[in-house]
Amino acid sequence: MNKDYIIPLEKIFCVPISKLIEPDSYFFISDKNDVPFLKGIKYYAYKDDMHLYINELSKMSDQSGKPIIFNQDEFGKYFLDYVVEYNSVNAIKFLYEYYHETYHFSLKGYNNFFNFNNKCVLNIAFQNNVYLTKMIANINDAKLFFDIYDTYCMLITNKHYCGPSGVFEQEGFLQVILESEHLFNSLFIKKEYKYIYSKKDSIKLNKEYLSIKMINPIINVCLRCALNHLDKYKMQALEILRFGVENNKKVLERLNEKNIFYNLNDLGGVLRNNDELIDILIVASNKVDDNEINELIDMLPKLENIVFHN
Repeated sequence: MNKDYIIPLEKIFCVPISKLIEPDSYFFISDKNDVPFLKGIKYYAYKDDMHLYINELSKMSDQSGKPIIFNQDEFGKYFLDYVVEYNSVNAIKFLYEYYHETYHFSLKGYNNFFNFNNKCVLNIAFQNNVYLTKMIANINDAKLFFDIYDTYCMLITNKHYCGPSGVFEQEGFLQVILESEHLFNSLFIKKEYKYIYSKKDSIKLNKEYLSIKMINPIINVCLRCALNHLDKYKMQALEILRFGVENNKKVLERLNEKNIFYNLNDLGGVLRNNDELIDILIVASNKVDDNEINELIDMLPKLENIVFHN
């Protein structure tokens, strides 16, 4: 028998091949819930038991010492693929609670991998990303959602969201936010965000971190999506634009007091010295076939002498 088929067959029939070739194989009594060869990433995602995650899965590693959740199984799937398949909500909470504080479990939009402090990555099939987004949104915890989908970090480090090839600009991802009341409402809340610079950047900038308080920067990408689908999201577009009129006025008043030249990128990020992110303005550059929307776009206070960075 081809050895590549042995483990899959053992899992299907819940019997080790070694037992089948023994004369007394059918007289062995085993606990199906505690057979070692059954306990792979698929098993844990299916059980979705927080006790098992913490006391067993977190301690399991491959021969190199790498946690097994970062590896593919014999079917070419990753742990997060099974999490989506079985709607394993506890798995998301486990990854967030057990790994976030130490490893900063979050998605890096430029590679669509879930990253653990650049030490390990947790892969997921690209087509499963939107399903996973919906799962995380349904946990009904905006802080958890935006800690995992770290929209602040992406804007600070990249000044962009990687376009349609990245999760943060996929329409499916944005529509989840627009259609989720708790996620959408959280976009308008100013949040204190602390970004720790790498050692190299820390030396270059002569500081260890950037601390900034601002609204969620994904709001402008959500606005762009809403404007492209006014038949579904006109109310959301109106709410963002009305908020933007007041928000932009306050931000610009604060910036004008300092009498410093600022630039603006195409995501609404206000940059000092062409690099350091200072705040967020609501931006909408294109008009639409709706007079009410266009009037609000015209009312948005704008940063003078801006330079757009694509």
